[in-house]
Amino acid sequence: MTFKIMHTFQHAPWRIKFRGLGGFLTAIAALFLVLGLFLSISGQAATAGLELRAMNDERESIRQEIASMRTTMADITSVSKMRARAEELGYQRVSPAEVTYLFVSGYPGRQTAVLAASPGELNMPEPVIKPAFTRSLWDWVFQGLAQVSGTSGQ
Repeated sequence: MTFKIMHTFQHAPWRIKFRGLGGFLTAIAALFLVLGLFLSISGQAATAGLELRAMNDERESIRQEIASMRTTMADITSVSKMRARAEELGYQRVSPAEVTYLFVSGYPGRQTAVLAASPGELNMPEPVIKPAFTRSLWDWVFQGLAQVSGTSGQ
């Protein structure tokens, strides 16, 4: 009798349909999970792309602003503008004969700017690669074999 109940319970038509429906719903859930993951990654990539574009636009506008400021600075410091501003402030052109020079004791004078080392004073930086790594594999093996055999590696 127990066998008959178990047999009837296992082969109930609604269980077979429910099992098929469960598999279908599991497949749909997995599909939605994959689509959700895809949309999430796509959204993050799109957001990063928009941020990158905004930063590039900002960088370009800053470059244009710097170029504009350099142009304005060059215009303001041009010879003609500087001469006009000097005359406006009351400065006058003088000849070298009209200038009086004073000797100040203890003043060393204008120091020359040394922009480069003299040719004899070049200090070369230490090599980045250690000398142990400049040997070839063949030299390293040969030297190791020479040390093992007791002969010099020469």
